[in-house]
Amino acid sequence: MTPEGPIGPTDYFIAGSMFLLREIEIGAARWAHIHFTTADAKVIWSLPSSKVATRAIGTTRQWDCICASTKLSAVCPVHALRRQKGRFQRVLDILESKHDCSLDIAEWPVFPMADGTETTKEASVETIMQLAVRINQPLLDEKGGRIFGGLSMR
Repeated sequence: MTPEGPIGPTDYFIAGSMFLLREIEIGAARWAHIHFTTADAKVIWSLPSSKVATRAIGTTRQWDCICASTKLSAVCPVHALRRQKGRFQRVLDILESKHDCSLDIAEWPVFPMADGTETTKEASVETIMQLAVRINQPLLDEKGGRIFGGLSMR
C-alpha cells in the first residue's frame, strides 16, 4: 500500500486496533511474541510494559476468535494474525531460497516490508493514512491538523 509499509496492511490495522497498539509497538513485534493456542481459537501477544521499552516483554493481551460470536468475522484478530503468518511465511520461503539457508520465523517482524525487514515509524503512519483514504476518511481536521498518526490504532 505504501513503498516501505508493512505487507498485509489491512491485517496490520485489524491487529493493531484490536490489541490497542502504537505503530512503534506493532513495528517492533516479532513472531516469538505471538502465540496461538492449540485449538487455534485464541491468540496471545506478549507486549512491552512501557512506552520507552518497545522491545521489552512486560505484559500480554489476548483475543479469542470472534468469528462465531459476531457478524464481523472479517475483523477477527486471531484470523488476521493467522493470515499474516501465512503471508510472511511466503516471504520467508523466498528469502530462504535466495540465500540457500533456513531461517527461524520467531525473530522476524510480524508486519515487515516486502523484503522482510522492519517498517519505519513514518511508513507505518503513511499506511494508516492510506487506509483512511481508502475508506473515504479525511486526513486533516478543520484547522488543517493531521487526524491520523501513530496512535490511531490505539
